[in-house]
Amino acid sequence: MFFQQTFIALGRALPAVLAPAMIADLMLDSAWIGVYFSISAIASLATQLGCGSFIIRYGALRMSQVALVMLALGMALATLGSPLMLVLSALIGGGGAAVSTPASSHLLGRVSPPRYMPLIFSLKQTAVPAGLLLAGLVGPQAHRGI
Repeated sequence: MFFQQTFIALGRALPAVLAPAMIADLMLDSAWIGVYFSISAIASLATQLGCGSFIIRYGALRMSQVALVMLALGMALATLGSPLMLVLSALIGGGGAAVSTPASSHLLGRVSPPRYMPLIFSLKQTAVPAGLLLAGLVGPQAHRGI
C-alpha cells in the first residue's frame, strides 16, 4: 500500500509541478490551473461519497488497482494538451485518486494486528510526502525532456 499511496500522491501533485510548463505550452491563462484542480477536487468528493460500496463489493485491492489505472488514464489524457482533455483528465484522475485512501485503509484495517495498526497506518501515510518528493524530482526532468 505504500507504493500505491506514493504513486497516487505523485499523480495528484505532478500537474501542479508542471503547471508553469503547461501554461506556457498551451498558451493558457494561469487561472485555468486552478480550474483544473477545482474539477479534480469535485470529482474526488463525488467519488469518495460512493466508493465504499464498491470497495465492499469488489474488494479493497481491486479498487486500489482501479484507482491507479484511473489516475494513469487521467495523466495520459492530460498529455494530449487540449482543454477538453484536461477537463477529462481532472475528472478521471481526481475520481480515481480519491478511491485509493479508503481502499488501502479498508485493506490494512482487516489484515493488520491491532497492536501494530498505528504503526502500519503511519507508514502508509508517509507515502504521501514520498510521492510529493518524487513529483518535485520527476516534474522538472519531464519538462526538460530528459
